[in-house]
Amino acid sequence: MGPDEIVVGIAVRDFGVKKTIRQASEMLLAA
Repeated sequence: MGPDEIVVGIAVRDFGVKKTIRQASEMLLAA
């Protein structure tokens, strides 16, 4: 794996985490 692939992997994971947190908070607010 090159440095670029590592950076992209971290960015994708970070984006996925933020999306999951947003969905969870929306579910809590809707409950």
